[in-house]
Amino acid sequence: MNQDQQNAYTLRDSIMNALSDEEVSRVSNAESVVQLANGEEYLDLAELEQGVRKSAGVNLNLRNAITRKAVHQDTWNTIVSLLAGPNAVTMAVDGSPTPRNA
Repeated sequence: MNQDQQNAYTLRDSIMNALSDEEVSRVSNAESVVQLANGEEYLDLAELEQGVRKSAGVNLNLRNAITRKAVHQDTWNTIVSLLAGPNAVTMAVDGSPTPRNA
């Protein structure tokens, strides 16, 4: 596992650890494909380098996503701060994930 992959894994783990048991249950029980309202915020755990995204009102596979409405505001704020932290990742020019603080 290279450093970029390790950073992404660590960030995903930190995000999941920020969720309460109730929030984990809501996220885990989400249907696999749902229609999000236009502008609804979500985070795709498989594409952390994209950061918080806003729905364009299309169907979304939520298997790897956390929607803002599924968690408490304090948890969402924690997730957003984790995305800006030392294990955050971005996309390199070639499309591969790279650490934001490199």
